[in-house]
Amino acid sequence: MKKVLIIGSGISGLSCAIECAQSNMQAILVSPFPSERSQSVMAAGGINAVLNNKNGDSVSSHIEDTLKGGCYIAGKESVSGLCAAAPQIIQWLEKLGTVFSINSDGTIAQRAFGGQSFNRTCYCGASTGKQIVSALVMEARHYEGLGKIIRRYWTDFYSALIKDGVYEDFESELAEERERLKGFRQSKSVFPVMYVRDMLAETMKENLGISRNEERLKQGMDNLL
Repeated sequence: MKKVLIIGSGISGLSCAIECAQSNMQAILVSPFPSERSQSVMAAGGINAVLNNKNGDSVSSHIEDTLKGGCYIAGKESVSGLCAAAPQIIQWLEKLGTVFSINSDGTIAQRAFGGQSFNRTCYCGASTGKQIVSALVMEARHYEGLGKIIRRYWTDFYSALIKDGVYEDFESELAEERERLKGFRQSKSVFPVMYVRDMLAETMKENLGISRNEERLKQGMDNLL
């Protein structure tokens, strides 16, 4: 069975782990705290998706709004893929047990939100992130029982290990003892988290040699910070 190491156990990390488990791989989630304490829990706004095109909304409009809202820093290909898949993602989350707010006819409610030209934000009252995390945790526990997901908590990401310019492994620290540990090798490693400028500069640009759109990336991060 292939093993995949996932750094971060919020919504992205949990979703990735579940997809890996469903593909008959073993996912190892590494994070400093349980998923229930991740930043994803604090996300209250909602998720944008084009569920109703009768009002003139479209995926292309969703893509343009998303790119514009991010000052055109995000990769267009990635944004296009995410926006196109958004309706299926909402359906998947609902199937897992996410309790979305609904309209009187039983359809998922959508509201206006910053940067959006149409009402396309699906939400769960004022606790969207918490509801999604709870549904994903319950699904992940099913695969934990099958040995396909291992959640390793109280561990901080320390640094990537680079050999001949290629990512090969990672190092971590126990959050409590601050003891430095060498990471274990897996078939693949995934980093479904967003790091601030220092992390991007040190680990991604210098160690991994990523220089594409460097100035645009730096300018964008300066604006965010």
